Amino acid sequence: MAAAESGLQRRVGVRRASYGESWEQVLRLCSLLAGWLDTTTRLRRRDTETRSLAAVVDAWGKAVTVLGVPERATWGRLPGVTDTDVQRWAKMLVTPDGHGLLADVLTRATDPTV
Repeated sequence: MAAAESGLQRRVGVRRASYGESWEQVLRLCSLLAGWLDTTTRLRRRDTETRSLAAVVDAWGKAVTVLGVPERATWGRLPGVTDTDVQRWAKMLVTPDGHGLLADVLTRATDPTV
């Protein structure tokens, strides 16, 4: 399947780079006309290659463990994950769960050095 798609993906990649830069310039021009200059606008493109979820997770898992990429930076790279999902997951990390709170309380109660 990947061999059959390689030509298509190559053509898509060329057009994606060309059109992406063009649209970034259009967005910057619109922001300038609106009265504010935004030089940080970037387009985020969806990955259209056919890959299994297991292959993607394995690749990003290796990037985290071997290259030291932060775990949270990989969340948005998973297929089907939206920005809303990433924001919700980030809130879940900040919100303590009941088991964690109980473990902290018990640790402090039993270990006077903590």
